[in-house]
Amino acid sequence: MASVAVTPDRASLAPNANVQLTATPKDASGNNLSGRSVTWASSSDAVATVSQAGLVTAVAAGSATITATSEGKSGTATITVKDGGAVGASGGTVTGLNGKVTLVIPAGAVSQNTNFTIEAARGLPGEPRLVTGTALEIGPTGTNFAQPATLTIKYDPASIPSGSQPDSLALYTVSGGNITAVAGSTVDTGAKTVRAPLSHLSLYGVLTAVRVTRLDVLSRKRRVFLENFDMCAGQSHAIAVFLFDANDGPLDGRIITATSGDPNIATAAQYQNNPGLFFLHGLNPGRATITIKSEAASLDVTAGVANCPRPAVLVGSNQGNFELHRYKSGAFTLLTNNPALDEQGRVSPDGTTIGFQSDRVGGVLKLYLMDLNGANVRPLVTLAGIQRDLAWAPDGTWIAFRGIKPNGKVGIFRVNTNGSGLTLLTNTATAERFPAISADATHIAYDLLDVDGHFHIHVMNPDGNGDKLLTQTPTGDDDTMAWFSPINPGNPEIVFTRQSATNAPLFRIRLDGTRLGQVTNSTGYNFFANFCQDGEQILYTHSGNPTGGPVEVRVQSLFVSNLDEPPFVPVDLKSTYFRAMYYPEPSNTALVYGCKP
Repeated sequence: MASVAVTPDRASLAPNANVQLTATPKDASGNNLSGRSVTWASSSDAVATVSQAGLVTAVAAGSATITATSEGKSGTATITVKDGGAVGASGGTVTGLNGKVTLVIPAGAVSQNTNFTIEAARGLPGEPRLVTGTALEIGPTGTNFAQPATLTIKYDPASIPSGSQPDSLALYTVSGGNITAVAGSTVDTGAKTVRAPLSHLSLYGVLTAVRVTRLDVLSRKRRVFLENFDMCAGQSHAIAVFLFDANDGPLDGRIITATSGDPNIATAAQYQNNPGLFFLHGLNPGRATITIKSEAASLDVTAGVANCPRPAVLVGSNQGNFELHRYKSGAFTLLTNNPALDEQGRVSPDGTTIGFQSDRVGGVLKLYLMDLNGANVRPLVTLAGIQRDLAWAPDGTWIAFRGIKPNGKVGIFRVNTNGSGLTLLTNTATAERFPAISADATHIAYDLLDVDGHFHIHVMNPDGNGDKLLTQTPTGDDDTMAWFSPINPGNPEIVFTRQSATNAPLFRIRLDGTRLGQVTNSTGYNFFANFCQDGEQILYTHSGNPTGGPVEVRVQSLFVSNLDEPPFVPVDLKSTYFRAMYYPEPSNTALVYGCKP
């Protein structure tokens, strides 16, 4: 007999857990010797006991040396007992560190009896936000739960890093060398505990939340970050607030507030469905400081409010006969007075000319131009058949419209405003309608009747080349009937109607095909939507009946709905509006009012 080898020579156990040790006597050459008797002993029965068969049972946290002796020679094994306990498939609760840590394992979380251990860890690597004394390792590391377990850790308020509040605490874990927050972490400042569901076991700790150290404000109108906003009295400006930590990492889910220093000049309202969106609303001329805060970060932005000229709206009314009216500042001006149908008026970009369609000659719709006051009516183009759906180019020198192609179907034409240069842009075997021209005149959007029997939106170059499909729905028609946004001409937005048998909501899409979602949610039929000059709102015609009946003109913000802008419904013509169009008049002021006349 030269030595005794004990295997395993070390083990970590939870209380009440067992490990079987084996003692092997050996000669001087290391050969195993059989038939020799062995006695077992523990250095601390309060930590771990051992039977004379070598079965070790953990008792309480601590460390014990288990010794196997044979013929005066001995070998040892080190047993470390950690806080914890054994839990089987029926579930159970494990506590540790003098009640500071509780792990609740529900039934079905593990499939077999498992010894869970809880021990204090030195910390989380390189993490100054750690609450002292909350770092711990729960084993067996890597254990995955079929049902989430719940970990609760008590903290000492005096151990929270300076400058942090208890309500900012959350449970974090180390996985793959990265420290990440545990989803669903909650803090109870009364009980001084942090709790979170666990899907697996690893190294955990309670950390203070990443703090907001900087915020930026984005103008939704201009699509740029600003700290000064000029707006008109009676008008609103949508802004988005973005939060960042000390390392310029983006943050969300934080409380943001905005307070006006002078609510008589401008106010700030938070959008209830998105706490990062605000509506600055101008009330009276002057300047007001809006202070935006989140945690320790704040930013002052200035709202400059001025009185601005109100826009005009060109509307059609069928009070006795369908005529065009100009509505501004509460007053209506009759522009046409003809027994024929005069409708779909559109004002030229320079505000001097109105284009419209009328069946005043031979009962066939043709395109006409007239001065802004309704005088000097003249036909636009000589072309057989119906002419309609006029759209002005942004420089006012040419017009796109719907006319009859040589094959007898309707298509998209363009013509100079003096009647010259008539060109057919679409020459398909099917039909096209409702052209709309982008603010930089590089694209024309229109509806094309596809082989599936529905109209879909296409875009093409102003010479008719480069055609591509933009939208397609298999259950209805997509109609432009609309306008390109005046903002971001490189990739503008288009608002359009998606029409089905029972509803016709408005949608937005970018020129590159990026879908921006549905604009209107109310039931009914919405047509002829137009972007307002400020790019934040649209004006459109709404009806509860697609074939006629009372209609009204509505204004809606694209970013913050139903907050400050009620529908524009002049009482005079409410029940007889049809295909109302919004056209702001040119102004030499820097500010543009928007939509609401």
